[in-house]
Amino acid sequence: MPKLSPPEKAELENQREDLLFKIEKALRGPMIVLGFVWIVLIVIEFLEGLSRALKVATTAIWIAFILDFILRFSIAPKKKQFLKHNWLTSLALIVPALRVFQFVGILRLLTASGGLSIVQIMGTLNRGMNDLGATLGRRGFQYVSLLTLIVVFVGAAGIYGFEHKVSASNGIHNYGTAIYWTLMMISTIGSDYWPQTPGGKILTVLLSFYAVAILGYIAASLATFFIDRDADDPKAAVASDKSVQKVLEEIQALREEIAKLKLREVNS
Repeated sequence: MPKLSPPEKAELENQREDLLFKIEKALRGPMIVLGFVWIVLIVIEFLEGLSRALKVATTAIWIAFILDFILRFSIAPKKKQFLKHNWLTSLALIVPALRVFQFVGILRLLTASGGLSIVQIMGTLNRGMNDLGATLGRRGFQYVSLLTLIVVFVGAAGIYGFEHKVSASNGIHNYGTAIYWTLMMISTIGSDYWPQTPGGKILTVLLSFYAVAILGYIAASLATFFIDRDADDPKAAVASDKSVQKVLEEIQALREEIAKLKLREVNS
């Protein structure tokens, strides 16, 4: 195959980028539907396990995800950049295959500590994030609210799967309690129960990180909302200017009072 010149190479990359965009656009709808079905199946798997039919459905969706990933990877002109942006997705796609080889020592250790389940949870949340981003766009309060809802239900399923066998009086022994616990963690209020299993502890840390990020976003959104509201409301702007002027006048009056006091001290 003849070596391409830089302009020809750039043109080929542009063509592959266009083809990748068209394929992603064509497959976006079906992949979004499968993504949300996958999330529901993962929640069911953590709560009560899957029936034979649901296992077949999960495997079929997993294969569809792999084929979609391989197709996009083969077309992507910049392979390293593609893998860098989709590393969590690729890792999550490997997890179901790793479960087949649990006889290997390191994989048994990961399974016992909940490592594979954590990767599966993170991969599921990542797919939910991507699906919502493709549907709603990655900005906006609606996107963040729906993403938080997914985090609550998936996180609750995960913590229940890790902790429901722990014999503690205040433990997480049903899905309702798991949802309550997850809401308390995301709201940073905390709970009187702290996970005992390695997987549960890791999931707790991840939920705490998400809580910090989401509360920061909410605080910034509220600040922007009130600032924009004042900017759009002439009366509020006038009231704000009057308040500032009043403060300045009070500061000036205090300065004059302090000067008078100093003058009296000097004269005395």
